[in-house]
Amino acid sequence: MGKKLKTEEILPSARRTMSAFRNFGYTFSSAVAEIVDNSIEAGANEVNININFDGSDSWITIADNGQGMGLKEITEAMRYGTERKYDSQSLGKFGMGLKTASLSQCRCLTVSSRKSLNTPYITGLCWDYDHIQKTNKWQAIKLKNTELNRKVRKPLMKNTGTVVMWERLDRIAELENPDGKRGEKRLLKMVEDLELHLGMVFHKYLSGEIKRKNLKICINGEKVRPWDPFVRTEEKLDILNPIKIPVKTDKSEAHVILEPFILPKKSDFSSDAAFESASGPHKWNMQQGFYIYRSGRMIQSGGWNRIRASDEHTKYARVMIDFPPELDEMFSIDVAKMRAKIPLQIRDLVKKETEKVVGKAKRAYGADMNTKLKRKISEVINSDEIKKEICKTNNIPKIENNFPKNTSETGGEVITSSTHADPLPVAINSTINQLDVTIPVQFQEIYETEIPDDEYFRLLRAVYDVLMEYSDSAEKKVLKEVFTRIPQFEENVIAKNSYIETI
Repeated sequence: MGKKLKTEEILPSARRTMSAFRNFGYTFSSAVAEIVDNSIEAGANEVNININFDGSDSWITIADNGQGMGLKEITEAMRYGTERKYDSQSLGKFGMGLKTASLSQCRCLTVSSRKSLNTPYITGLCWDYDHIQKTNKWQAIKLKNTELNRKVRKPLMKNTGTVVMWERLDRIAELENPDGKRGEKRLLKMVEDLELHLGMVFHKYLSGEIKRKNLKICINGEKVRPWDPFVRTEEKLDILNPIKIPVKTDKSEAHVILEPFILPKKSDFSSDAAFESASGPHKWNMQQGFYIYRSGRMIQSGGWNRIRASDEHTKYARVMIDFPPELDEMFSIDVAKMRAKIPLQIRDLVKKETEKVVGKAKRAYGADMNTKLKRKISEVINSDEIKKEICKTNNIPKIENNFPKNTSETGGEVITSSTHADPLPVAINSTINQLDVTIPVQFQEIYETEIPDDEYFRLLRAVYDVLMEYSDSAEKKVLKEVFTRIPQFEENVIAKNSYIETI
């Protein structure tokens, strides 16, 4: 037998440790979502969140109808790093969420629970941050029935379940004057954000997609609606083939499911309201990318995890990635369940599949933008003002004859200069009709990136570039003269882009 080790137990400072644990990076919404995770784990199908503004006495309760706890169980639940074992489908991970999430938002956490209706009493324990700072001891405060806040007892009078209560909301009511209108307005905005966040994170549970009883979440009596980032009820949604990626672990082999989607363009949505809803809590550009799920619970909503950059042209691309809890370490899940990394073992494959969906999204975006912008540019180019300026120009080029043949919407050939009194507008319109073919996606991206706030000048620049490409030197001089008469053309196109040929 080996030599027996001499050891000494060194307990962490309660005061310093709890203070550090308050700063795990939770937002208000992600902290509440952590408590909802616990409710789902307890088998609840109904979670009621009540948020009450009363200045410095504001409070929040999160009550569920799941399996309750006795004193022994609630004591273990209040332990930092609870020793309960999580099964392969559990939403829990570290045994820290209840405490770290709650105390990231408040200074007083009370948990009460009722395990059976045959039990006449309700169990309650409290972590009081100020008490810990005063005593520097890991002392949870035991609460008798009569000592429990009425708001905690009321949901458990006729039901089993658990109630979590937050008081002294110092991280939420952090303004100098928490009792004023500004404090109330701030809390109301947080409630709005919370509704969107919970509807997104738990949308698979709220919609019944997860094989269990439909989850119902209410905030101040209002039902939270699920938000599906993939708008799977839309007819024009483009669903690409899902991929099942095997991943080897130390003990076995697990699988990651990757499923790409190209969302419809605005005109293909069932309604304007549906399009606006699909933009999500953070709007289109911020919502593109990976949606990473752990057993159906969303961990990440958008972003490309350094595989590529987000841009306007890929905003319709969204990719679902779902993995089981046994791959937590590979995905580097943090305590707050707010971030994940694509494992090196599958990163190259994910990148390859991402490029496919991104390429298709760019083509869809380009077609959408050209349809809308062709109309805008045509209105300007064919305006009486511009035609008048063109008529002042000698030696009008007939460059449209160099373009590939194109057909109109009615099937007829596009008009050329030989049958039109103003050949330059015809050339420009011919160019516009050919943009889908002649403007590569990468150039469209440059246009949009450099002039993000003005779609009109992006397309006008594209027209200018293609016309210059098809013109000889004499024609280029005439083109430059005519285009510079277009209001704000020089400052918005020529001046901002040094690589455009100047004459």
